[in-house]
Amino acid sequence: MIVATNENNSLMSRRTIADEDDFESAAGPQFDPMQVVLHHKWLILATGLIGIALGYLYYTRQAPVYESFASLLVVPEKSNNLPIEMIESTRSVDDSMSTQMILIRSSLVIDKAVKNPDLAKIPSITSSGNAAAAILGGLSVTQARASNGNLADEILELRYRGGNAEDCGRVLQVVIAAYQEFLGETRQSISSETVELITNAKDSLLGELSKKEQEYREFRKQAPPNWQGEASSTIRGDRLAQIESARTGILITTSKLKAQIAALEQALKHGTRRDVLELLAKQISASSETAFNPELSVSGLNSSLKEQLNTLKIEEKILSERFGARHPRLIDLQRRLRFMTELIEEEEQPNEIQLAGGEAPKPDIVQLYLESLQQELAVNSQENTELNAAFEKELEVSRGLEEYESENMTRLADIARTTELFDGIVKRLQEISLVKDAGGTYTQIIAQPGHGFKVLPRLTTTVASGMLLGVALGFAFAAAIELSNRDFRSVDELSKQLQISVLGQFADGRAKQKISNASIVHSTVVTHHEPQSLLAEAYRSLRTCLYFSTKDLKKSPRVIQITSPMPGDGKSTLVANLGVVMAQSGKRVVVVEADLRKPRLANIFGISNNTPGIVSLLSGVADPEDSIMATEVANLWLLPVGKRPENPSELLGSPAFQELLEILREQFDLVLIDSPPLLPVTDASVIATMVEGVVCLFKVRKNLSAAARASMKRLQSVGAPVLGAVIHGQFQRQSDKHGYYGYYYNGYGDSEYKDSLPQESSELLVNAR
Repeated sequence: MIVATNENNSLMSRRTIADEDDFESAAGPQFDPMQVVLHHKWLILATGLIGIALGYLYYTRQAPVYESFASLLVVPEKSNNLPIEMIESTRSVDDSMSTQMILIRSSLVIDKAVKNPDLAKIPSITSSGNAAAAILGGLSVTQARASNGNLADEILELRYRGGNAEDCGRVLQVVIAAYQEFLGETRQSISSETVELITNAKDSLLGELSKKEQEYREFRKQAPPNWQGEASSTIRGDRLAQIESARTGILITTSKLKAQIAALEQALKHGTRRDVLELLAKQISASSETAFNPELSVSGLNSSLKEQLNTLKIEEKILSERFGARHPRLIDLQRRLRFMTELIEEEEQPNEIQLAGGEAPKPDIVQLYLESLQQELAVNSQENTELNAAFEKELEVSRGLEEYESENMTRLADIARTTELFDGIVKRLQEISLVKDAGGTYTQIIAQPGHGFKVLPRLTTTVASGMLLGVALGFAFAAAIELSNRDFRSVDELSKQLQISVLGQFADGRAKQKISNASIVHSTVVTHHEPQSLLAEAYRSLRTCLYFSTKDLKKSPRVIQITSPMPGDGKSTLVANLGVVMAQSGKRVVVVEADLRKPRLANIFGISNNTPGIVSLLSGVADPEDSIMATEVANLWLLPVGKRPENPSELLGSPAFQELLEILREQFDLVLIDSPPLLPVTDASVIATMVEGVVCLFKVRKNLSAAARASMKRLQSVGAPVLGAVIHGQFQRQSDKHGYYGYYYNGYGDSEYKDSLPQESSELLVNAR
C-alpha cells in the first residue's frame, strides 16, 4: 500500500502567474519584410491607393511649367595666348566649353539681355520686378551629349522654363543675342590689345638685340693676337701634338744612349781586352743608326764634327728667327756651337809627335766612341728640357684662348636666341595685321528657340510618387504593427523563439458519426469512435513522434507528462486520444489523472468520480488494484482522481507519488500523466521532475507568447526533460497547405480516408517535426 506523508516534500514552492510576467525569451519576434507585406497587404494597398489619389490631386492643383530649347555651336578661339610658336599654350575643349557655360549665365551677358528693348515686350519677365533674377531662375546651360552618351564638342544646349509657353522662346532669343553681342565686343577689344602688346614686345626685343650685337663687337676687339677664331683650337692642338711627339722620340733615344754608355763603362771598369772592347763597340753601333768602323773612326771624326756643327748652325738660325736672341733654347744652342768649334780646332792641330818626325800614336777608338755617345746624350737632354718648356708655354696659352672662345660662343648663342624671338614676333605681327579679327570665340545657332512645351507637372511622375509614398507609409505602419505584436505568428516562429520542437497541431473536434448507446466514452475521443478518420490518423502521427523522440529507441520515454500553460488548453482531450492510439498499437497504457483540482479524464472515459483513485491510493486507504480502472478501450487503463484532496501539491510532491510512478512503470508499457497547468499552480512543475518526458500543449490564443515563454522558463528551471510541443488551434496567418491535412491527403490518403475528410479547415493539423 502506498501512503502519502503530510510533510512538504515538494521540490519548489508555490508560484503564481505574476512570478513569470518578467520572463525574457532568448529570441524575440523576427522581422521579415516579406511576411509584413503578406500579413498587411490590404493596409499597404489602401495607403498606396490613397497616395495615388493625393498625387493626382496635387497634379491638378499645380501651375503648368513650360520649357523652350535652343542649341548653339560654339567655336573656341584658335589663336595662342603668347605669339611665340615655341611656347604655344593649349586649352582643352572641355575647359573652354565650361567657361562659355559660366559666361552665358554671368552678369556680363544677363545685364545686356535686360537692357534689350525686346525684353520689355515679355510680360512674364517685366511683371516679375527683377528681370535679371527671373531670367537666371529659369535659364539652364549644359553641354550637349552625342548619341553614344559622351559630351559633344563645341555644342551647348540652352533651356528656359517659365509659366508662359510663348515667353520661354522669346527669353532664350534675347539671351542668345546678348551673348553673341558680348563675344563680338570682346573679340574686337582683344584683337586691338593683342596688336599693341606684340608691337611693344617687338620694339623691346629689337633694342635688346642691338645692344647685344654692340657688346659682341667690343668683345671681339679685345681678342688675343694669336686667336684665329674657331681654327685656333685646331692649330694649338696640332702644335701640342708635334711637341709631344718630339719629346717622346728624345726620351726613347736617351734611354738607348744611357744603356750603351752603361755597357761600355762597365766593360772598361772590369779591364776587358781592347779587341773585346772594339767588338762590343761594333755590336752597340750595329743597333744604332750609325755603324761603328774602327778604321774610319779617327779620320772621319773631324768630318762628323763638322757635319754636326753645320746642323747646329742651321738650328741656331731657325731659333733666332722664331724666339728671338734671348730665348733660353737659343742660348744653350750657341754654347754647344762654341764647344763644337773648339773641338774641331783641337783635332785639326798637328800632333807633337808628327812634328818631331815620329809616328803618331794610335787613337783609343773605344774611348772616342764612348765620348761621342756621352756628347749625344747631353744634346738629347738639353733638347728634352727645351721641349718641356715649350710644351708648358703652349699649354698655358691654349687655356687662355679656350676661356675666350667659350665666352665668344655664349655671346653668339644669346644673340641667336634673341634674333629667333624677334623674328617670331615680327611674323605674328604680320599675321595679325593682315586679319585683325582673327581669334576669339564664334557662335552659330543650330536649333532656334521655339514655342515652349509643358514639362511640369507630369501626371505619371506625380501619381507614381504619391503611390510610392503611400506604399512606404503603409509598409511603415504594417512594420510598426508587426513589431508591436509579440504574439506568435506561425508554428515556425513559436518553434524558433521557444527553441523547442513542435510534435503536432490539432484543433477542437468531435466524432462525426453517431455514437453507439453502448459506448460511454466521450465523443471528443475520435480515435476510439472513428479510428479510420483523418483526425485519428493525426493522433497516430503524434504517437509516432513520441516513440521516436529519442535517438536511442530502447530508451524511449515510458512515463510522459502532458501539461500546458493555462487551464482550458485541451490537455485532457489530448491525453485521452493519445492514450487510445497508443493502446491500439498493442501497448499496455495507463492514463494517470494528476490534475487533482479540475479532473476531466474520468468523465471522458465514463468512470464515476466516487470510485477510489489516486488520492485514496496516495493516502493509503486503497490499493492499486482497487484504484486503477479498466476503460472501454482495450489495453487502456485509467487512474482517476477519486475524492478531491485538500493538499494536492503536497500529495503530488510526496515520495509516495514518485513510488507510485515506479510501480506503474513496471506494470505498464506507457504511463501518460494529465497534469495541471504550469502557470496557475506548481503541481505540474513538481511532477516534471519525476517523469521521463514532458509534452507541453499550447493553445492558440491572445498573449500566448508571454504564457508560453513563462511556461518554458518554469520547466527549464526544474530541469524537466521536454520532448516537444503540441499546438492546439490554428494561427490566423497559417495556411492549411502547410499542415498535416495536405500532406496526408496528397501523399497517403485513399478513398476511405477521402470520404471522411472534414469540410472545415480547423479539424486537425499535425506537423511531425
